[in-house]
Amino acid sequence: AEATSALDDILKHGKSLKDKLDAYYLKIALLHTHQEMKESFDTCVEVLKQLGETIPATVDRQVFVKRAEKVLAKLNIMTEDDMKTMKSPFHMSLLQFYDRACFTSYFAQLPMMKWLACRMVEISLEHGFSKYSALGLMWFTMILAGDLIYDVHAGYRVGKIALKLLKRFDANNLLPNA
Repeated sequence: AEATSALDDILKHGKSLKDKLDAYYLKIALLHTHQEMKESFDTCVEVLKQLGETIPATVDRQVFVKRAEKVLAKLNIMTEDDMKTMKSPFHMSLLQFYDRACFTSYFAQLPMMKWLACRMVEISLEHGFSKYSALGLMWFTMILAGDLIYDVHAGYRVGKIALKLLKRFDANNLLPNA
């Protein structure tokens, strides 16, 4: 309760969104810890909207499949040399909040997880790759191997790219502990 109260004070009195991002991230983690997935997801969406992202209320299956196929086509023609490093702290923050949104949507709003994961990869394709891009690619592999697209081989290829990014950015701390 004290942590929630302190975070709410920071969010209420912070002067700018940039000042509040760490508090939002901690609040989302705290909500997740208390298994309040719906509120955690809603907070992620609220932050992403404040960061200028447009998050749809629902996702049309056919439109999404075409979008995911376009993203996959771009990934398929990329080489490692094409995977420029993301320099923008703003876009890294976006990816962090998209990752949390993907995680919580898996429990609270599953259809949205697919859209959110695809958006993470789009941001990486547009603005460069970071350790958080590896998380987006991991979520995207679930889509590729899942019931919407069901291309296990593509999921495997994208998963290999994600692992290479983890190695490139020395980000094994993002892997789950066994």
